[in-house]
Amino acid sequence: MTIILESSKNALANELLRWLSWLITAALLASAVVVRPDLFAGIITGKQWALEVATPGALACCLLFITTDRRISLTLTDVAVGMLALWVTASDGLLHPGHYQPMGDTIFNVSLWLLIYLFMRLASWQRHFTTAAIGLWLAVALIISAWGLLQLYGLAPSQHALFRITGPFHNPGPFSGYVVAALPLALAVIIGTKTLVPPKHACRSITILKHHFLLPTTAEGVGRILLKYISIGVVIALLLVIPAARSRAAWLAAITGALFVAWVHPRTQRTRWMIWSIFKQWPMAVRTLVIMGGLVLLMSVGWGMYALKSGSADGRWLMWQVTGTLIAQSPVVGHGAGAFDALYMNAQADWFQSGNGTAAQVLVAGSPEAPFNELLKLWLQYGAVAIALTLGIMWAVMTSKPVETPQARFLVRRSLMNRGLKGALLSLLVFGLFSYPFDMAPHMLLLVMATAMLAGNRRPVMTLSHHRATNVVITGTIATVIAMAVAYMPQRMAHYAALKKWQEATQCYDMRRYDDAVELYASALHPLSNNGLFLQMYGKALNMAGNYTHSNDILAIANKNHNSYIIHNTMGDNHKALGNTAEAARAYQNAAAMVPGMMFPKYLLAVLYRDTGQTVKAVETANQVLTMPVKVQSMATDEIISEMKKIISSYKQ
Repeated sequence: MTIILESSKNALANELLRWLSWLITAALLASAVVVRPDLFAGIITGKQWALEVATPGALACCLLFITTDRRISLTLTDVAVGMLALWVTASDGLLHPGHYQPMGDTIFNVSLWLLIYLFMRLASWQRHFTTAAIGLWLAVALIISAWGLLQLYGLAPSQHALFRITGPFHNPGPFSGYVVAALPLALAVIIGTKTLVPPKHACRSITILKHHFLLPTTAEGVGRILLKYISIGVVIALLLVIPAARSRAAWLAAITGALFVAWVHPRTQRTRWMIWSIFKQWPMAVRTLVIMGGLVLLMSVGWGMYALKSGSADGRWLMWQVTGTLIAQSPVVGHGAGAFDALYMNAQADWFQSGNGTAAQVLVAGSPEAPFNELLKLWLQYGAVAIALTLGIMWAVMTSKPVETPQARFLVRRSLMNRGLKGALLSLLVFGLFSYPFDMAPHMLLLVMATAMLAGNRRPVMTLSHHRATNVVITGTIATVIAMAVAYMPQRMAHYAALKKWQEATQCYDMRRYDDAVELYASALHPLSNNGLFLQMYGKALNMAGNYTHSNDILAIANKNHNSYIIHNTMGDNHKALGNTAEAARAYQNAAAMVPGMMFPKYLLAVLYRDTGQTVKAVETANQVLTMPVKVQSMATDEIISEMKKIISSYKQ
């Protein structure tokens, strides 16, 4: 009797833990739709906040998993993930201590994503967890796709004034990258529909208008049917919304993921073999023509995608080239977290001043927030070591196969889901070659989820069970995690409180209440003292409030972590107001060198020369402005051109 009761208690505990893990997974995925207008950049920071709110539940699940099953099994993927986490932490802590990002931020970010990885890793071997997690993933993608469709037809407001389709994101790029990762998953489910259909003994037959239908009678059967129709809905929604979003990176990601799922599916093996057999029977001349025709078709498609947004493509090429010069300075260990924000604009100025920049690049040069290539960004920050570890993780994941289980049908379903997960992972990675998805919590979550759920497909390289060492590891892990949670919780609360004040300060600035804005910025300074964008905006508010010396002090700190032409323009304004003409000219020149195709810095320089009686320099600079091509015709550019003409005409008189 005792044994039966104990077994019943264990079964009930496992069932509750299974439902809890599903609930936590749903909460993590639902963070993608969260928007908090009360926070600065609440479309982005709101999602990070929601993810962090759900993370304590993931921690609780991990502790329950570990304490109920006192076994620790590590696969090759787990080892590589751990090594990458250690390298990132050691790089910022030992090789680049506090260069551009505080060590505490690195530890928090690494711990957060390792915890989510551990949660997904432990939960993925629960019965039906992978299927449930994929179903939740697809459901969220369907909701976001439908959101985009409503925006397309004017039935829902967009999150960006210049774009109709954004979903809950700040522009079409992140929206497209998120939803397109669901396409391979949905296709894998649809292609494997027979595997997911419940057996007849688990269904009840009903007749409607002389047509017979099988309805599932179990929760598992209902779940499979729901998964099938959600997948169909995702594919239909994506076919409607992705072309309208006009994200070429998303198109490439969708094609890559879909082709992968189709290629590796067992049903296509015979078709591939037949096509190959027919191809080999053709004469060499015919095969050569077919290959050349295929290459021409690919080149034509590639050129068409380039021509669709040639300026955007040229801008990316410039960013990659300039980022490459920074990587060459420290190719093995990188520059540390935050290096792009701190170093890129100076490197871009050096690029043009050295004569490497082309006329087309002058027109597209701006102040980017990321290099639009996740591999280049990783290489820049953490060097070739991190690239090697990342490629090792991807190889371990993509070559993995499900470990055999006694339940043959479960093994078939797991193989089906794994093909979809690999396709989704591939889509995310392809999209990341042309964008910056992993700067945002929802996209990073998908990457970690897919990697963790696939990690268990390799055989363990080390297993500890029922051993004193296991107890020591478990106890140490629990104590460390709890201590870190206690230490970081007040910091994160202060961080989000500061983001609220930042948003209020921004609103005051927009209403030209500069003194109120300065007061709010000052109250939020401590938690955000290493945020370069915050310091830039604080410095600008001080400038508008007339506190020029303090503004320069704040901007000098901001310039270390967030180098931008706006900082140099504002410092130039401050120096001009303080009577430091040489320093003002130098600041405007620095800004102009960073963005040589922008009129405004040279306009400020010409006005400085005019106001300080340097007429020859004023006219020379004004002529330079008038010879610059106008990127976007606007009232601002018209005023600049008019002012430059006045400077030249006054000199002639």
